[in-house]
Amino acid sequence: MYPGAVLDYALSPARRGSAGPGAVAGSAGDAVCGDRVRIELRVERGTVVAARHRSHACPHATAAAAACCELAEGGPLLAAARVGTAEVCALLGVAGGRGRACVALAVDALHDAIGRAAGAAALAQQPGRVAVAMSGGVDSAVALLKAIEAGC
Repeated sequence: MYPGAVLDYALSPARRGSAGPGAVAGSAGDAVCGDRVRIELRVERGTVVAARHRSHACPHATAAAAACCELAEGGPLLAAARVGTAEVCALLGVAGGRGRACVALAVDALHDAIGRAAGAAALAQQPGRVAVAMSGGVDSAVALLKAIEAGC
């Protein structure tokens, strides 16, 4: 019923619990099934030094939360922002259906935590770098195109 990687990540205690003092948390939930995922990130100088989860969820969502923490930890905060549903599904061997929706729930929790971490820590300015929050809608796409057209 579940791919082996889903069971391995879901049952592993490696990235469960708190990320420690100074961590920021993001969460997401599914009102239909009751799944709830919380991901905590501790960021120092733009690097995710600890990523942990607390999940009250199905094996797919719990495994995805652990995978999100693994992918985020040790790298730059901006690299963690690029972690997406497709990457986590590929890592866990989730093909689609309800499992994909559960993976998306964990990714949403990660992105919520990243947003809070980015708001709490100023990133150093670099020439040629622009941050754009994208919802995936037309307005966000137009805002990005306008920034590019303005030379950002």
